[in-house]
Amino acid sequence: MPYRYGLPKNRMHDLDLNWLPENLKLLPEELQDLGYKTHMIGKWHLGYCDWDLTPMNRGFPSFYGKIKGNSDYYTHNAQHKYILNYYDFFDGTRNVSEAVGHYSTTLFSDRAVDIIDEHTGDNPLFLYVAYQTAHVPYQAPERYYTDTNCSHIPYHNRKVYCGMLAAADEGIGNGLYDNTIIVVTSDNGADPIHKTGSRSSSNYPLRGGKVTLWEGGTRVWAVIKAPGMVNPGTIWNSLFHVVDWKPTLVQAACGDNPSSSEDDGIPMYKELLDNKNGNRTKIIYNVMGPGGYAAARGPRFKLHWKYTKKSPGWYFPETIQPDIEEPTTEELEQLSQWHLYDLIEDPAERNNVYSQYENDPEVLELKDLIEAENSRTVPMQNGGESPLATVFRDQMHHWMPGWCEADPPASVCTPTPCQNGGTCIMEDSTRGYYCLCPRRASGDNCETLAPCEESEMQAGGYQQNAQSEVRADGFFITASDPSTVFKADYVLSGDKKVDFESVTFEVLDGDAKRMTFNVYDGRKVVETGTLKFKEMHKGEQWTVPFLNAAVGDSMRFTVVPQDGVSAIALRVINVGSCLQQECGAGWMGYGDSCYKLFAGSSYDSAVTTCEGENGVLAFTKTEGEFNFIYQTVAGSSALWLGGDDKANEGTWVWLDGSPVNNGYTNWKSGEPDGNHNDKDADCLWVTPGGWWRDAICSQSKQFVCRVDAGATATATTAANPATDCAASWTEYDGACYKFFASTAQYSDAVSACAGAREGAVLSPAKTQGEFEFLFNNLASESQMWLGGDDKTVEGTWEWLDGTAVSSTYTNWKTNEPDNAHNTNTDADCLWVTSPSGQWRDAPCTWKRPYACKYDLGA
Repeated sequence: MPYRYGLPKNRMHDLDLNWLPENLKLLPEELQDLGYKTHMIGKWHLGYCDWDLTPMNRGFPSFYGKIKGNSDYYTHNAQHKYILNYYDFFDGTRNVSEAVGHYSTTLFSDRAVDIIDEHTGDNPLFLYVAYQTAHVPYQAPERYYTDTNCSHIPYHNRKVYCGMLAAADEGIGNGLYDNTIIVVTSDNGADPIHKTGSRSSSNYPLRGGKVTLWEGGTRVWAVIKAPGMVNPGTIWNSLFHVVDWKPTLVQAACGDNPSSSEDDGIPMYKELLDNKNGNRTKIIYNVMGPGGYAAARGPRFKLHWKYTKKSPGWYFPETIQPDIEEPTTEELEQLSQWHLYDLIEDPAERNNVYSQYENDPEVLELKDLIEAENSRTVPMQNGGESPLATVFRDQMHHWMPGWCEADPPASVCTPTPCQNGGTCIMEDSTRGYYCLCPRRASGDNCETLAPCEESEMQAGGYQQNAQSEVRADGFFITASDPSTVFKADYVLSGDKKVDFESVTFEVLDGDAKRMTFNVYDGRKVVETGTLKFKEMHKGEQWTVPFLNAAVGDSMRFTVVPQDGVSAIALRVINVGSCLQQECGAGWMGYGDSCYKLFAGSSYDSAVTTCEGENGVLAFTKTEGEFNFIYQTVAGSSALWLGGDDKANEGTWVWLDGSPVNNGYTNWKSGEPDGNHNDKDADCLWVTPGGWWRDAICSQSKQFVCRVDAGATATATTAANPATDCAASWTEYDGACYKFFASTAQYSDAVSACAGAREGAVLSPAKTQGEFEFLFNNLASESQMWLGGDDKTVEGTWEWLDGTAVSSTYTNWKTNEPDNAHNTNTDADCLWVTSPSGQWRDAPCTWKRPYACKYDLGA
């Protein structure tokens, strides 16, 4: 099950450093052992960052489709914050451009027919077709949704969705039929609440949808046709989990049942053929992280644990009048505990019967099952999104795998060479980077700015339960019914496409539970989540920074009012534009401020330095500004933020006195914890992975100063005292450390440290305190090398200074070191796993992040 591998959400995004574990033998690999020719068509979605993780190396030597899958059906482009409009359509390992303009469902169906026609019959055939159909965006050739099968549907998106299914159905019907086992199924229920805002699908009368564990998200149909089937056309009602397909189809191919203890599936091919009851008596649906939302069912009951979503899960089609009242707050709170449903009497999960049946033997068994599986879950493995993915694009800007082992220059983007708010992205080129410029900037380093153009605000665009009006003193938005959610746009007008960095608005009346602010270019969201406050109140003003809004774009407010408010009204005061030109050399503009990166110093020295620049040590109250500071200015490396709890332990405030936790935060789990090896940790810093943690204020970290646009910078950074660590190095217990999130082979890491500074070495971890310092600063975000190996004498592990590893602190994983990694290469080098922090041996040619160390005074 995915939660045992740190994949509780059972999905992997396009730039993730996550993948399906390579030790798991997949269905096509089992069938290859039985002599089958295997082919895959469609979307993969199970690991991207290295070719070894893609279909061609996981049992499908023939692959035609999309390694990711959530892209345009015609252009095959997708967007991401690191890669804009990247192209993803492969034939084997070749990213092909001739698919542009052709509907993906048709391409997949045509290739499937070709494979079937060309199959000689010398070996049996296994063909896996994963259509993009049934996934957004809603696209289909017009002829499929204007025919008699779909034309009667009144709602456009649902009509197009019908056409998508019709196109897939036509393709499936073009294959062989006799002497072939055909399985058509789905992996989740429909998503009735997709971010498009349109109810393009429904699971009614079942409760819930995609990404929930309600029946609407987990009970899906399947159709199987097989030679020799008894009573074809009947309904088989036994329990069947998606993991059962693998052993069932292996059994159909006359293979043995999978012997791996990691296989949870039950073979039921004979039961399907003979229309007899299956062998499964219970299902564990999923466990969403350690101790998180989980559900399991038996023959009669389904038991949920810790459902914490605010929505009760009822999504009715537009044509159905809701016949159930919204649950009370008390009823929603009950869902965060055990809740139980009798699926025989109540398949729609309307009536919680836990208090009536909590001691039923079946219920007690389900509770034991959930608690046992909860104990087996592990946190997310391998790592999250990686901007290193942008390194791997060919000359046509096609997106390519390969960044697991990427080793781009470590410092080329720190500090960033890109000006005027450009984003530095590392790539394999002569310069080692390129600059992704805002629309108003151009040039290799975004050094050229287009002329500044003022804009006007116009009413228009999308409105829901709201009215908007432009007046002399601003743009006004009012709700027609303040008790419900409302949405309203305003549009920027002008003659040229120029960037606008901020919008300031005021809450004139009413209180909001939540407000979001997105930017639309008329077709899609350009920038999402720019504003995500939990609540807003009458009289408050907010300035929202953003980078990607231009003339012609729509700015959309979505407001969820507080209970019982009598009115909601907003006033957009002004839209800031072209403020970057007011920043001096070396400074970057965002919103109405300018930012600059400085070399490492203590927290207090950073505060003093920024005051000398007529500014302040940068802090942030919005996600957009934080991403700008952390990614664009600091190059996704560690830095101080201007927040601390010096005045009152545990009460974290920004330097302007406002509470840190009143706005956007990104604290790492368990942080702030207030203690680092018996020393107070009173200052806020950002890890290389972007998490917020507390730290000892005397440590040395780089930092960003913020000044008002147009302010004159008059001072420079004071030199570090001789007793302090060098710039960009961090002090711990009399030594200085520098962390490298980019990966390197062990020998290259040793050489890099030796060249980083005289006396520096690849860091060991001789004490528990030193190891925790290293792990908390780098390895907990990914993994890392430690400076230890057994190269000299096999089995004799030494730190690089010759000290025996066994004579110092160790944290070896059980049965490690074992010198075995499914490879003919000796595992002679010491690395730290994540998230457990345990030590293992590995081939020295592997690439891992690392840290360098030198002693103060050396």
